[in-house]
Amino acid sequence: SMLRKVLADPHAVYVDLTPSEEVSRMLPLFGFRPVNRGTTLAMLPWHAVRSARGGRVRALRADEPLAPGEPPLELLFAHRELRCEPLVLEHPQGRTLFVYRSRPVRGLPAARLKYIGSHAVLQRHLPCLARHLLARGLPLLSFDTREPPMAGLGLIHRPGGIWYAKGASARRQPVFPKA
Repeated sequence: SMLRKVLADPHAVYVDLTPSEEVSRMLPLFGFRPVNRGTTLAMLPWHAVRSARGGRVRALRADEPLAPGEPPLELLFAHRELRCEPLVLEHPQGRTLFVYRSRPVRGLPAARLKYIGSHAVLQRHLPCLARHLLARGLPLLSFDTREPPMAGLGLIHRPGGIWYAKGASARRQPVFPKA
């Protein structure tokens, strides 16, 4: 079929960020795999009182060198026009780039995580990010749930919002979705 021919290119990465329920059942048959397991909502006041483990959040500088595999500076700063904020989390293990956008959740002020270099770093340093976002009037943080989902008090996992990808680089690198 024509669809199979289009999806056969081994060098291309294909992404479906908003599949319908019917399409979600069909995507694995074409080699797509889920990239996330839903959405997690973190109640930041709960996390802000925990130890920050030496982390510090600061603005990304326009002249800052980025690590291989991180989105280009031009892309990160172009997303500011979409009200996305590129920041750096400095921590004892190094530094991790992250991008969020202010976006209400059920009418409450919240941040939506658009990109983070490591979900393991997010889990370890959520208190530091919580303090930074709370200082900007954002008491909630939503982000894609990875495997295994983060567990604990102050975290709510919602299984909806799963998106799919196919292709070699989709397995190696996080996808930077549009705002």
